[in-house]
Amino acid sequence: MQTLCISDALDLYMILKLHLPEKPDESGIRYVKEIVDSMAEKNPQDYLDSILMMTGMTEDELEKGYSTIEIRDMFVDGLVTNQIASLAEFGRTLKL
Repeated sequence: MQTLCISDALDLYMILKLHLPEKPDESGIRYVKEIVDSMAEKNPQDYLDSILMMTGMTEDELEKGYSTIEIRDMFVDGLVTNQIASLAEFGRTLKL
């Protein structure tokens, strides 16, 4: 997983912003759970869109090449790699 450029990172923020908790917990586990739970409740398509953006893959590539667990792990890895808590703070500072 590679870090997104600033333009793509801001696009990622725009997808995730409705699902981001105000503050991450120390371990980050609850933070990720809250993001996923929010996506499941409000807009499941955001989960797929964010994974596609973070991996650079197509939906077809994901479905044919990876298990659900591997895709979940890619999602979490993408959030860590792209420093989602810092990105959230940055996006909120810019009032995006």
